[in-house]
Amino acid sequence: MRGGFLFKWLVMLLLAVPLGALAQLAQTLRPVNVRAGPAHVFPLVTALSPRTDVHVVGCTEGWRWCDIVVGRTHGWVDGSDLSGAFRTPRVPFVKFSLGPYWDAHYRSRPWYSSQADWADWDTPSFRPPPSR
Repeated sequence: MRGGFLFKWLVMLLLAVPLGALAQLAQTLRPVNVRAGPAHVFPLVTALSPRTDVHVVGCTEGWRWCDIVVGRTHGWVDGSDLSGAFRTPRVPFVKFSLGPYWDAHYRSRPWYSSQADWADWDTPSFRPPPSR
């Protein structure tokens, strides 16, 4: 119980830190789909045009998927769709945790209530739930 409280406190603290202190600027190379998690199977959050400036908060190992912010929109984009100097030690490697991430950014989205259906998203047998 205490570990969960500590984790939530840490997430809230990180959300309160100014974005510039945590993020590196990048730009989209082509039209990009922003996803609710680090895989093409996750729900679409929004689409971005080429040459859109984004703030990269963190990336999965090897910069495969990056957690980005554009205005008030948070989401994940394929790292190969981004240009810029974000592939530096300044941008940390992060692990995606569906519950805390969706709680922080997607409470008003129609697919938020289906979190349980996404619990095994990183297993070979996972099949995304049908779109609503």
